[in-house]
Amino acid sequence: MSEAWPEGVPETLWHYRDLQHNDPPQIPMMGVQFAQQFLIAFVVGLLFITYFAWERFHHQSSAPDFRYRVMKEVDVADLGGAGALRQAYLIYLTTLLFLYVAMTFFGKLIIQTLNELRIVGIQVDASSLQFDSPQWPLMLAFGFAGLAPLIPQLRIAEGWLFQRAYRTVGIPVRINETTRNLVSLLDAAAAGDPIQVQPLNDALNEKRDTIRKKIDPTWLQESLTSSKIDNGLNMLAQLELLIGWAKGRRGNWPGSDVSDTVRDKEQNIAGQAGELLDGFERRVRVPVSSGEGKAALREKYVVETVGRARELRDELTAILAVYVERDPRCVGPSANSEELVRDLSLRALLQKADPPNLAGTGPEFGVLICILITIPIYALFTWKGLNPPLSSSAMADSLRVVLATAGLYALLFVSIFWFPLLGAFAMRQYYYDERKWITTGRHDDRSGYAKQHLAVVGIAFVISVTCLSGVAVLWAFFIARDVINFQALLVGGGAPFLLYYPSFAIITIPLIWLTLIAVDTRVDGRPSLRYGILSGILVLACLVFLLRFWYNDHACTNYSAFLTDLFTGGCFFYYEGLNFFVMPILAFLAAVVFGNPQPALRRSRSTPRDWEQAAQVLAVAVLISALSPVAFAQETPNNKEISTPKKKEVKIGFRDDVEPFSYRVSVDGGTQEGDQPLYRGFLADLCYWIFEGGDYSVLEVPVTASDRFDKLRSGEVDVLCDPVTMRFSELDPLTLLPRENKRIESGIFSPIVFATGISYLQRRNRSLGSPVYIGYVKKTTAEDVLGNLCKVDLFGVVPPPRARRNCHDVQNGFRGAPD
Repeated sequence: MSEAWPEGVPETLWHYRDLQHNDPPQIPMMGVQFAQQFLIAFVVGLLFITYFAWERFHHQSSAPDFRYRVMKEVDVADLGGAGALRQAYLIYLTTLLFLYVAMTFFGKLIIQTLNELRIVGIQVDASSLQFDSPQWPLMLAFGFAGLAPLIPQLRIAEGWLFQRAYRTVGIPVRINETTRNLVSLLDAAAAGDPIQVQPLNDALNEKRDTIRKKIDPTWLQESLTSSKIDNGLNMLAQLELLIGWAKGRRGNWPGSDVSDTVRDKEQNIAGQAGELLDGFERRVRVPVSSGEGKAALREKYVVETVGRARELRDELTAILAVYVERDPRCVGPSANSEELVRDLSLRALLQKADPPNLAGTGPEFGVLICILITIPIYALFTWKGLNPPLSSSAMADSLRVVLATAGLYALLFVSIFWFPLLGAFAMRQYYYDERKWITTGRHDDRSGYAKQHLAVVGIAFVISVTCLSGVAVLWAFFIARDVINFQALLVGGGAPFLLYYPSFAIITIPLIWLTLIAVDTRVDGRPSLRYGILSGILVLACLVFLLRFWYNDHACTNYSAFLTDLFTGGCFFYYEGLNFFVMPILAFLAAVVFGNPQPALRRSRSTPRDWEQAAQVLAVAVLISALSPVAFAQETPNNKEISTPKKKEVKIGFRDDVEPFSYRVSVDGGTQEGDQPLYRGFLADLCYWIFEGGDYSVLEVPVTASDRFDKLRSGEVDVLCDPVTMRFSELDPLTLLPRENKRIESGIFSPIVFATGISYLQRRNRSLGSPVYIGYVKKTTAEDVLGNLCKVDLFGVVPPPRARRNCHDVQNGFRGAPD
């Protein structure tokens, strides 16, 4: 028998101290465990996908097919869209990483589910894939890098992200519109239309007269009609005027917001235009021979030259439109451009042009950075016991628990703030590009204003609910022991995760609405502080409402109203008090500080608006710094004062003297004394496990072998967590008559969880007939077994007639005996 016994496992529980104590996992993850090599391969795959996404976003062939060269050949970052490109890259990277993480850790489940659903006829043999091998995450990473452009969903998402990045910097919609506006003004001025830009008319007339003087004594007068000559002269005059502006006659406009790459592109096109004009002047001065064929060739040359001049005119005008988008200080009738633009004709054109319809950048990027900053904050508060860990069984002294808790809270904030803001401002950008965005409710079209903003808020709300549902699933996966517990957490109990976490999407309604109003207010140059404060207050009110609902309006202490005891000892932990500071602050910053509604309007020196934003940021910093000493001053919760309203209390009786089944340790694992008793052991862990994650909270009640059944019958304990022997009938071992069976009358036995028997040890040098002193635990099964041993004189103490009166017992509390 000993040869077949597993190696390293003690052959008897008398040597229970040889057993190594293994605490239950702090983060069970449904029993899934990952080897170190697997995690290393996973991290390598993350880095590879991060690099791949960056390279793909900076690969010029991925850009859409635009009309003008400045948009085709110049990177969007050089056009002023570096921030928008970074945001689009983060979204694209988040999408890839989400799919990568899901397939890495849940690939087997996903593939099996797809096989069962038979989606699009794809069948994959899951048995042929090694999901726990380090090769699996690497294979996925390389697959995403090579196959991402071939996946329709990713390709559509990628195209949308590219378009959003370009639209943020006016490509192609606004730059095309501004270019058409400038071209129409140039054509009108060249044709002599009264458009109230006399300096531009005079400049074009001067250029046209100069060119006419050069071609008057040439064959051009004889080869073309006067109308064609006038049209050609107008186009060449516009081109020469644009060349002069490009060569330095603009003055100090545009400012430093325009990159050197765009300026170099303008010089390159201006050089090509100058070569075209010089070549045309030389060609028209060359003597020609007569003949219809020669005349047709000359006419064709002139038409091609004018067409090429028109193309170069449009390219230079498109670059001028980029300048207008990046630095619109000189654009519009009210612009004061005398100090910036030296050329009178260019100044007149810019004052007549339509100001760019700037949507600016939203607060998404700043909010994301703040959410990342909350990770160490929540980790610190969780470690200090001021914020609850991810589950009630997790201990805050574990680094994995602290980091996992902080990461899950960050995902919660991303789902409540970042993703909804991202979707809302993408819709706002679309409406801006279509010139349909309604910036204020103080107009005749109040109905259109309400419908438009409700549509944006509705989209943001749906996005938040979807993301929060994913957070609920992930949170349940982290703390669930198995599939049954996972399903119970999601849809069971008084606060199922699939209802609890998505309910926080209600916060997005005031958040999105007021942030949109605040940003539009900032566009108009008006202060938005009141909207930021109102947004923070409403977000706080929504959070309080949710907590009152899910906590059933029960306060932390028994003598206070709900939330009035937030800073009472231990209640900051109970209410998750850090959320009451972080969420309103994020809402305030999104409305007032983050984002740049007018990215092109740069100021060379500080303005009152700059000082206002600096004061707001300083106020937020002071608020956060004031929170720390107040929160850290909280004491450990007092169990008698703090109630547990969310769960029903179940009283469990634990033994502290039956190792390894149940024994008492302190709250920190046994190194020092604690206020609340905590029990460990095979049966103790099982009892905790049964009630973990349900609608009950465990109240530990100490019991002994003598009073355990009395406390169970009297109701002092609801459940007895004790190695009780199942005995359905009892006979007195001496009289052999039935006696009262307290075990059956006390309650109902659970299924058998451990099989064992009673054994004994005796000294080898004991002489036959000498007295035997037997140690046992009183009121246990061992007491009855001992009576039978004395009756049959198993140890050969005295002859049977004297057995009953010569059996002596010593009740010395022998520990470890089965009960």
